[in-house]
Amino acid sequence: MASVSGYLNEQADFYTPKRDYLDAARNRRSAIESRLDKDLTVTTFIETGSLTHGTGLWLYSDVDYFVRFYDQRPTPTTALQRIKSSMQALYPNTYIRISSPAVKLTFSAGVSVELVPAYATGTDELYYIPDPTDSSKWMLSGPQKHLKYVNEANRHQSETKKVARLLKLWKAKRNVPVSSFYLEMRTAQYMKTQYTPVGVMDGLGGVMSAMVKDKMAGFLDPTFTAGFIDPTSTSNYHVEALSKLNTASSHLLISTIEDLGGDKLGAIATLRKVFE
Repeated sequence: MASVSGYLNEQADFYTPKRDYLDAARNRRSAIESRLDKDLTVTTFIETGSLTHGTGLWLYSDVDYFVRFYDQRPTPTTALQRIKSSMQALYPNTYIRISSPAVKLTFSAGVSVELVPAYATGTDELYYIPDPTDSSKWMLSGPQKHLKYVNEANRHQSETKKVARLLKLWKAKRNVPVSSFYLEMRTAQYMKTQYTPVGVMDGLGGVMSAMVKDKMAGFLDPTFTAGFIDPTSTSNYHVEALSKLNTASSHLLISTIEDLGGDKLGAIATLRKVFE
């Protein structure tokens, strides 16, 4: 008979990005970088984001690049529009849109790339990128430091990345307007505080319970890089995300009770309400 942990592992494994999916996006890198360098003068081109961190989702996550430019920092809106215009010239038949802090290019077969304009701060591994909550402002970001933090958490608790991927699957399947970065960093932060081995179900329940308890509050970046990490870009989105979090957390609790009572099929059926 299938188990709760078996079901969760199957979901996490199924949505682990496939090599051909990653390659299809990464194969665009050279053309994109060359075009941006020609149009705008690129200093550095850095792959980052959930696929690099090992927490991304097949068919849902983008291949993300920080595009660091040589010139002085313009307004975030101008920086994003410049990238969009350059990419429209390169890929005139591709769907391209601004989704702050990035410009998103959606290619065939669901493959997509996100380009984030980044400017130097004077500190290594720290960049200014557009603030998704305020189109007039720049915010600090340190992708390499965030990657290091997530990897440290995963070494401490080996299911960290799997729990983060499942939370992102919940976000995708239930259309939850919460930041994937927020979910990833909250997961890593929670798992780093646990000092006995934490399984996938317990990790999910622990992270969700913590978010329910503080009403999905923003929190200080544990790497002390990005300042305050907000869960959503608007207050209306926060209300919606919190409502869906409460529902999902309740389903996890019910599933746990069903599983402990021996109703494994019922427990899995309840989990499907979260992840399918």
